[in-house]
Amino acid sequence: MTGKMTKFTGSIAKYMVLTIGVVVVIFPLYIAVVNSLKSNADMNRLSPLQLPLHPDWQNYVTAWTGGALGSAFVNTFIIIVLAVIGNIFLGRWWLMFWADSTSRSKKSLWVLISSPCLFLP
Repeated sequence: MTGKMTKFTGSIAKYMVLTIGVVVVIFPLYIAVVNSLKSNADMNRLSPLQLPLHPDWQNYVTAWTGGALGSAFVNTFIIIVLAVIGNIFLGRWWLMFWADSTSRSKKSLWVLISSPCLFLP
């Protein structure tokens, strides 16, 4: 009976930690979206957690045109395409080298070259 109880308690603890993690991640996004839909008058009058009575979508238009987000998205797309193409070619080169390698230090070479991949976003 105690084994089932321990398993049940562990399951509850796991889901509580996961729920707290979800709240920690979602809460700032909620604040950002809610406050982006408020007008200047609503920002001064309402609580940061309170939904606006009349969402002001003009804030997004102002940010898009005033911040030149169109060109920023084009630049981001170019960088992503070049990074993916570079990863494909470098990955193929690395795998071809790895498949043809007969070195005794193959494992340490693998760790040395592959470890930076752990830190890429």
